[in-house]
Amino acid sequence: MIGRTNAGGGSAYAVIDVSYPEGAVCTCTNGTRTMQAKDSSGRWMFQIPRAGEWTVTAEKDGDSKSGTIEVEEGKVYSLKLLFAFLLFDNGAEVPWKAYNEPGKPTSVVIGEESINFNAIVGYKSAATTNSYDMTPYKTAHLTGNVNEVYSTDYPNIPRFMVTDNVYTENNYGLAHKTFSNTGPVSIDLDISNITGSHKIEIWGTFYGNITKVWLTED
Repeated sequence: MIGRTNAGGGSAYAVIDVSYPEGAVCTCTNGTRTMQAKDSSGRWMFQIPRAGEWTVTAEKDGDSKSGTIEVEEGKVYSLKLLFAFLLFDNGAEVPWKAYNEPGKPTSVVIGEESINFNAIVGYKSAATTNSYDMTPYKTAHLTGNVNEVYSTDYPNIPRFMVTDNVYTENNYGLAHKTFSNTGPVSIDLDISNITGSHKIEIWGTFYGNITKVWLTED
């Protein structure tokens, strides 16, 4: 038998124990009935009154994340909701650093709305200044536009990677994906096997701009 929980009331048919970003509003609904966590502490246990499909949603400052559970009697379910971690979104969300080869023209700039590459020759990159914990996330994403690619050979082929050694020749990081087509670019990099804190780096000789970089749990 499921007993009392911090959601209040008496016994429950089932319980969903949800962790969500602190400060968010968290709700649970089956489409007919909606319950809301009584605080925004980042943890709540919803007493579920009946079987069926229940969706839990956390919302804060325009961000939203949901998870759906098919509830059966007498069970306790755990659910973790995590917002996307924005690193760059038409502007830096965290500190970034541009790396330009000494003695050559500046060709990588962290702009107000995009990370701009005009790297014809030499070693060029842009990377997060700090390392961030990758453990909760499964995918790193990048979007932007490429006008021209100047090299499709290693080590200068454009690539998006998770690394500990930024601005290092022949470094392909803990995970990486290359891109060599012109036009809109969209990369989804699998980082599900990466744990601990690392940096995100964009490397290569190309002309274009990167407008968004972010991490997600799916």
